Amino acid sequence: MVTNFTDGFRDAANAIWPGRFKPDFMPTASDAEEGWGLIPHEEGLVWQRIKQTPNWWLGLNAYSRNVGDLGIWLTSHVDHDIWFCTSRTPSAGMTVAKQTQLWLESCGLRAVNNFLGLVTIPNSDAKADFYRAAEIEWSIDDKPETVIACGLIDTFEHKAWLLRQPWNRGAPVHNQVSTMAEFLYKIEGRYEHKTADKDGAALWDALGSQEAGVDRPPRWRS
Repeated sequence: MVTNFTDGFRDAANAIWPGRFKPDFMPTASDAEEGWGLIPHEEGLVWQRIKQTPNWWLGLNAYSRNVGDLGIWLTSHVDHDIWFCTSRTPSAGMTVAKQTQLWLESCGLRAVNNFLGLVTIPNSDAKADFYRAAEIEWSIDDKPETVIACGLIDTFEHKAWLLRQPWNRGAPVHNQVSTMAEFLYKIEGRYEHKTADKDGAALWDALGSQEAGVDRPPRWRS
């Protein structure tokens, strides 16, 4: 949601097959064969290159707008628990957790007066289990299967949202948002008060406001 995996995967593939993917290429499905046109053997070669690249995850680009929205939210809110739960294949160099921690810090994301936690898991299928165990109340993901699985958590009220991306269009998921800011509005229950800039993108109408405090601050993840 804040890390641009697509650009990194494309660059890794182009390092093997120069020029195969244009700089603006965007997959139309999350599956490598359907979305990228890679047969299983080719996908394996790309992942092999990723695994052999020292600190590969640390070099990924950010979705700057989502990072900015989250950063602003963190500086204007208090006493929230935010977890970054990510499924990443280990690469050479530092551990995945350490690479992710340094990446988040390099983007300027700080807890300020909140709590920021990080957990790395080997498979995205396990995300729902973590949210259930930690009683995470809100989540956002760009993989429809993960959002659907999280929506089945029934031990407490969990609200799972899909971040729209080119590769998940048409996904059978009811709760969908287009930006991190829109998701954060949902948490505060005041998305209906958004304004719009000339591009139609959601803007915050109360930046710096502390009115969003609740009796029991929700815990959520990205």
